[in-house]
Amino acid sequence: MPQPPLIAHHKPSQEKMWVHAVAFTPDGRELIVGEQKPSGNHPGAISRMDAATGALRWRREGAIDHFWSLALSPDGRRLALGGGGIQLWDAEAGKERAQVPHAHGEEYLVWSVAFAPLEDSAGLTLASGGSDNSVCLWMVKGNGEPAVPPTMTETARLEGYENNVRTVAFSPDGRLLASGSWDHTVRLWRGKGGGRFAPRAKLEGHENWVQSVAFSPDGQLLASGADDKSIRLWDVSTALDAGVATARELARIEGHEGGVLSVVFAPLPVAGAERAYVLASGADDNTVGLWAVRMARQPDSAQITPRITELARLEVHKNSVWSVAFSPIVEQGDGPIGCRLASGSWDGTVAVWDVSELIAPYLAPPPRQGVPDPLAAWIARQARTVGRVVAVETAPEPAMDDWAPQLAGADDEGCLGVLRPENPGQYAARVAISPDGRVVYGGTADGRVCAWALESGALLWVTQGHSGIIEDLALHPDGPKGEIRLASGSSDNTIKLWEAASGRETQTLRGHSDSVWSVAFSPDGGTIASGSWDDTIKLWDGASGRETRTLRGHSYAVRSVAFGPAGETLASGSIDNTIKLWDWASGRETRTLRGHSGTVRSVVFSPAGETLASGSHDNTIKLWDVASGRETQTLRGHSGWVYCLPWGEKPSPFRATE
Repeated sequence: MPQPPLIAHHKPSQEKMWVHAVAFTPDGRELIVGEQKPSGNHPGAISRMDAATGALRWRREGAIDHFWSLALSPDGRRLALGGGGIQLWDAEAGKERAQVPHAHGEEYLVWSVAFAPLEDSAGLTLASGGSDNSVCLWMVKGNGEPAVPPTMTETARLEGYENNVRTVAFSPDGRLLASGSWDHTVRLWRGKGGGRFAPRAKLEGHENWVQSVAFSPDGQLLASGADDKSIRLWDVSTALDAGVATARELARIEGHEGGVLSVVFAPLPVAGAERAYVLASGADDNTVGLWAVRMARQPDSAQITPRITELARLEVHKNSVWSVAFSPIVEQGDGPIGCRLASGSWDGTVAVWDVSELIAPYLAPPPRQGVPDPLAAWIARQARTVGRVVAVETAPEPAMDDWAPQLAGADDEGCLGVLRPENPGQYAARVAISPDGRVVYGGTADGRVCAWALESGALLWVTQGHSGIIEDLALHPDGPKGEIRLASGSSDNTIKLWEAASGRETQTLRGHSDSVWSVAFSPDGGTIASGSWDDTIKLWDGASGRETRTLRGHSYAVRSVAFGPAGETLASGSIDNTIKLWDWASGRETRTLRGHSGTVRSVVFSPAGETLASGSHDNTIKLWDVASGRETQTLRGHSGWVYCLPWGEKPSPFRATE
């Protein structure tokens, strides 16, 4: 097998020390290294060093008793340490800023810490796994500024384990939390906003202690490493769907001769049905394994299964490898990418390899280049007719420095331009276009709402009102004074109403007990409908904001709501895989449409109201006759979930976003 170049082999301390944890800084140039003396009864040492040369920026002896784990915040400014308690550090200066001495109780250790990938106005969530058989969730406030001491408040404690919780990890979008325990199980928890999580699935199969868990960059796979010498790959793509009691085990990797102590995915951009991943593992056999995972479609079958290839076995350590970490993928001169892999061992050393060439064949094809900024007059001409410009909501990809809504012309598949939120690192979760086609609105993952001018691409306004992810946006052209109104639904369980011209918040609608996934105005603007993870649809008076009715009937979260053009019928799509039609004025359910085998993510009426289209996690679009409830057509072709169905003008009835 080919061996990647060994860039460096550092020994941070001349004393006998165990390296328990390594992590790259966001720019990939430096490493944070955590060590502990073998006795375990002494304070640990934390270092920040140049990954290539080993030159120290800072080193702190006596950092935390019984050190075991560390995690960098997404912005790289805050450092969490786990051991005899939890400490928060300024990662730049190497100074302790706050601590919880007995985070999981006296005489209990904190084995693992992990920051959520996204921060909102409420703060940044930190998870910790402990020897008290629990996971604790903490809300960290303070953005790392030296003048503002951070605070850390416990928001939830997840219990039910029969042994130590050794490892915790968040999915890339922060909606799932995975934890691995010495009771041989992996558990999945669903985020409910505000640092709260609810149990979702218990994954069984390992035959010994689970030491590490990691999500793939697209959140579709979960890897778990255990002392049974195996790595398990789990399909967690439907972990948020209704009726899924557990995640499916896809593959078992058995190549190590000792327990698997650490697993991590390379931050490759992933695309398409036959997607590829690269996984690294550190083990008790003193080696690091590198594995390629290709999701391949079986001949004459729609089933996609993983094909595992061992890419390399790295053998420089003389003791157990307890931590492995990939650097971010960065541009590298004339080459396509630059990526490093670091490993920390109980032999007291840190090894750094250049794995760029090794993982390059597994990069997804680069996206087609669109028309560069600034947005030209051509875009403005296309925007004059509503429906000619489609706003595509983007999801985070590890290879991108910041995320933004993309614009595509309905008559031209090319990207017309990119509108970026004010601060990099927060992707636009939802978008909407004004009725005159001149303004695009975006809701971000950190709870902000933004507005851009399509003609110039200029950011018109940005406002912070929600404390959770913006899950949906809806516009109505006739406010009480003729203004355009904007509604936003959020994972903070609320709906907010805004003046679309200025961004001024006018009302907050409270009543849901869980995330608000969808909002819609009735055609006359007199009623607002909202669908929530609390399994209900609520109707609100469009003028006063008063709750007028609650519609119950779905057995799981309501993912999408839409009014018919006549305003008499409301459609709702749910994680229970069904669509319901309602006479919303009376609150009567008139019909249930069944046919999808996955979450119904989007519903939309045709302009005449005779046909309903639905997009689903089963990768299909279905068309329904509204009068009879009969399924008239199933459209196949997408290799992934269908998120969005904006209905437009002829000749194309609508466009689907995958």
